[in-house]
Amino acid sequence: MRDIVIGEEFITLSEGRQIRFSFIGRKRIIQMYAVGGMFFDLLINNLIAFDEKNKIIVTDESYNSNNEALKQLLILINSKQPITFKRWMRYLSIPSKNRRDLYTKLLAKSDNSEAARERIVQRIRAELLEPEQVTVEIITLSLLLKSSKLLKQYFSSYEVKQLENRIKELKQNDHKRWKDIKNINKEIEFMDAIILTSAVVI
Repeated sequence: MRDIVIGEEFITLSEGRQIRFSFIGRKRIIQMYAVGGMFFDLLINNLIAFDEKNKIIVTDESYNSNNEALKQLLILINSKQPITFKRWMRYLSIPSKNRRDLYTKLLAKSDNSEAARERIVQRIRAELLEPEQVTVEIITLSLLLKSSKLLKQYFSSYEVKQLENRIKELKQNDHKRWKDIKNINKEIEFMDAIILTSAVVI
């Protein structure tokens, strides 16, 4: 697996930037986006999957890495009966020690320097503009940036259009992968509504 996770890179790019307004507050919404990025990481690395009822299941319990945040999230998922990602959003949005612990571990490893931000932005830009197929990691990170209203703070209208074209390519070339990514992304996009209407104790 990669040493740097999507959640860490999101934290780096959100530092000092104006993020999408949320009634749950800036601090918690950033935490939720970062944890959502971790679900993307687990999915991309085939450590979790969606079952026939659209619930998240652990597919590889043997994951062993120095990344404590990803290990903790995988253990948490495995400790519960399979639930949908929407219900994970509800579970982690309430006053949650798990969410805070996961975010603290991500924050400890993230590099919030200007140089680190520039490296991430240049890597995204290079993939968007190169003729080769863009990586799924770049697409999922870009989707987080788009949902949080950070994307246009870093990229031009032309580059954002290129991202949309790359997403279309993924839909056409790897429909199953896109379907799984969409299952997570659509709930992240409507996170506020999910939290607002949540009255379920999980």
